[in-house]
Amino acid sequence: MTVSTQGRSDASPASSNLSTTSTPPLCASDPQSVIWQFFADPAHAPCARDTLLLWVMALPGRQSPQEAAGQVLKTYSDWLRETASSSQQELLDLLRQVINAPAVPARRRNRRPEQATYH
Repeated sequence: MTVSTQGRSDASPASSNLSTTSTPPLCASDPQSVIWQFFADPAHAPCARDTLLLWVMALPGRQSPQEAAGQVLKTYSDWLRETASSSQQELLDLLRQVINAPAVPARRRNRRPEQATYH
């Protein structure tokens, strides 16, 4: 799936659940605007779980998902009204789960498995 960010900074939100007084701020922790697009137009977005997966895959390798989820939640939840749709609430809940998930150490690539010794 290709995610477009063209026109994001001056686009008006399509959902009635978003604040119409301003457009959402840019969030560095949403590098391809996957979550922004979900909140702006949830009717045309993939489901909340697919959106979360797309977002995690778009994160730079050096950025922890827990930290990024905290920044995204702080940025976007401020301009969502108190009554988010069920799909928007599901994504907010998934982001909270990411924040509370234990950190997983990065795996080293090209590591040879230990060789078994046979006697």
